This record gives sequence, C-alpha cells and structure tokens, in this order.
Amino acid sequence: MKEIAKIFLPRFILKILMYIKFKLDLLLVFFYDYSKYLNSSFGNPKNNSEEQLRNKITLYYHALEKGLSHSNIRLGFGQYALNELFETLEEYVQKGFSIEDIRFKTGISTIQEYINLHNLKGQPTTDLSSRLSQLANNITKSGGSLIINKNDYVNGSDSSFADLVNSRHSVRSFSNETVDLDLINQAINLSMKTPSACNRQPWNVYVIKNNELRKKILKVQGGLNGFGENMDSLLMITTDNSAYGSANERNAGYIDGGLFSMTLLYSLHNLGLATCMLNASFNINKYKSIGKLLDLKKGESIIMFIGVGHMPTSVTVTKSQRDNFRDITKYYI
Repeated sequence: MKEIAKIFLPRFILKILMYIKFKLDLLLVFFYDYSKYLNSSFGNPKNNSEEQLRNKITLYYHALEKGLSHSNIRLGFGQYALNELFETLEEYVQKGFSIEDIRFKTGISTIQEYINLHNLKGQPTTDLSSRLSQLANNITKSGGSLIINKNDYVNGSDSSFADLVNSRHSVRSFSNETVDLDLINQAINLSMKTPSACNRQPWNVYVIKNNELRKKILKVQGGLNGFGENMDSLLMITTDNSAYGSANERNAGYIDGGLFSMTLLYSLHNLGLATCMLNASFNINKYKSIGKLLDLKKGESIIMFIGVGHMPTSVTVTKSQRDNFRDITKYYI
C-alpha cells in the first residue's frame, strides 16, 4: 500500500499523510505510557503492592542515608523521610509481606543508625526506639553510612573492571583540589565509544565550572542541599530528539543518554575523580529554568547531572545496599 501511494500521490500529499500518521502514532503511545505509569507507579496512592512498597521503603531510607553521610549532621534532620519510612514499613508488615526482605531490613537498619547517632549526640529517641521495636528485633547493618578512604577509592578505580565497579561510591563532599579540565575531556572522549541506536550518538555534555552558574543550576536541581562542598565541576548530559524518527523511538534518547552517562561516570572514576550522580526528574518549570540558564535547544532532554571533584583523605558515604542479582534475573534455558 505504501509503495502504491508513493507512486500515485504527489510528494506534498504524502508528507501531509505522514505527518498525520506520526501525530496519531505519538498520541497512541502517549496514552499507553500514561496508563502504564499510572497503574504501576507508587506515586498513585491506590498502588500498594509488595514491590511498590519495597521501592517506597528504598526511596525514604536512602534519603536518610544521605543525611547520615553529611560531614556536618544537623540533629533531627529528615523528619518527613523518617515518618514516611516508618509508615511504609508499618504498612508493609500489616499486609503480611516478608520481613526477611533485604529492602525491609535495610529500612530498619537505617532507622537504627539514625537512632544511634542521636543517642550518641545526647538527643533521646525513646519514641523512635519504641516504634522501631514493634517492627523488628533482629536488626542487620545493611543500611546507613560508611567511611571510605582515598587510597581504596583511587586504587580500585585503576584495576580490573570488577574493582572499578565495586570501588565506586557517590561522593558528596570533595577536597579543595582543582580538577584539570583535561581529565574531564579524557573521560568524555572515552565515553564517545558508548553504543547508541543506529550509531546516532545523540548526546551532549555541558561542563559547568563557573561557580555562580553551578550554584544556580544546583539550586534548581535541588538534590544536593547541604552537600557538594568543594565541588569543582558539574556535568550535564542531554540527548537531542532530532536524532530519532518514529513514535516508537520516543524513549530512545533516555536509553542512549543513560548508557553514555554510565560510561562517563566510570571513565571519571577510572581517572581517579570522585563523582555524584544527580537526577533530572524535573517538573516543567524546573526544566524551563535549566533551559534558560544553559540555552538548551527545544528538542534536548536532560538525562542527568554528575558532580565532579577530587576525593578527600576520607569521606562518609551511603551504604546503598544492593539486591541479590538472582532476585532480578529470569532464565529461559
């Protein structure tokens, strides 16, 4: 049918028909994506399956972990995340889900470290301890924070790939040593080997060293409040939708951009630099604000930010527990 139409219809008519089809295809996948997200996201109050609650637990315990890793901890921090974590853990137990689950245990463990810290600083937490005891007695140490030193971090970055992966942590406090732009350029150059759909390489990297501009961007991003001491550079990775053709490729930029960002992150680590990934899950106003600050093209999608600096002698980081790979792998043999 397409071939016949191409033969008998004028080119301008074909373009109009192709435009109409493109819009209809895009509309259909838009509603498909809308329905899929609506019915699976834990942001919908009606969604409270075991998996959705596990992910809510992870969101809130990790927010507390970040607070526990702060170099200058403010007592009583994270009240919203703490309360939401307690309520989610309690709902999880009430529904009869397994308390042996690692996400559940890590949530409990993180609260216990929070309590221990406040007790050590002379701020009683009797109410929190009582509430926690109703959820679990046998508490693991899978959540919270840990201290890593520069030598382990840097030595692991320049060894095997397994060592590279296992030694990397998100670092939120850096030394005051300046990062040579050539090191960042080396990492970006290495990342150009990242595979992409049909080799279209849709990515762009914005290297922000200007201190005032970096502060403005981080204020909009909002994920490093109270952190980022001595950050030298902020990288922003985007992809350009002009690289893609059909409605079926609507998510390809995020896939290609995610791959590129991961390669860039490991490249920076391999060169001995400390990094912290910062998300770009923005509402429309934040998107527009970043777009104005950096003069983004209308078709650009922000994938993420990466904070870059040098490692201090030692630093406190989040434990960021990982699931067992067997729990997420399906075999068809």
